[in-house]
Amino acid sequence: MVSAGGQTPRFAYTIGVSESIGVELILAGAIFYMKDDLVTIINEILAKMKAQPDCEVFEVDGQGSFTLREVHSSWAQELLLGALDYYQNAIIECFRLFPTRLTGPSM
Repeated sequence: MVSAGGQTPRFAYTIGVSESIGVELILAGAIFYMKDDLVTIINEILAKMKAQPDCEVFEVDGQGSFTLREVHSSWAQELLLGALDYYQNAIIECFRLFPTRLTGPSM
């Protein structure tokens, strides 16, 4: 998983999981989450996607629920640079993890 922060909204994405689930995942605009939370969210959702490939909504304990949404291929070209290098491919299928309900102490 790669994550970025700083002046831009925090985001994280996977590299290499499309070999097992068919797509890479991106969690963009994740300003509410610390880096460790991002790792937990993505790992839990990956495990659930492997167990239930047709599921589109995922509940992550203590973090809320997330919906899978397709993204335009330009997202991969702009944000998933490490995945593009890994696959040596200009086109990568990617789904966004969209927070649909946040939970936690400040929510």
